[in-house]
Amino acid sequence: MPGQNLRTRKMQRTREDVARTAVRLFLAQGYERTTVGQIADAVGVSQRTVFRYFPAKEDLVLVPLTASGDALVTALRSRPEEESPMCARRSERSSALCRRAAHTVSMRRCFG
Repeated sequence: MPGQNLRTRKMQRTREDVARTAVRLFLAQGYERTTVGQIADAVGVSQRTVFRYFPAKEDLVLVPLTASGDALVTALRSRPEEESPMCARRSERSSALCRRAAHTVSMRRCFG
């Protein structure tokens, strides 16, 4: 975040807080039973603010999936050009499994 102005950093932090809180509530009480109002209240923002960052409740579910897809593309692009697509994917999958295991441990600590 260096080089970004205060407003941009605050907006990014709010977006991350909303996404993280939504995932926590979805895991705790289920997607259907979690309302945007509950997410907004837990973060300390208005529902309008939630919808400014995420146009639909469904978009909150896609945040972790989008991040995973972006990470995969970045990782595959970093592999040597002479490596076959299958080998690159296999190497990335092994790395991704390790990252996912670490992320799961982190999420359990965060969500109890």
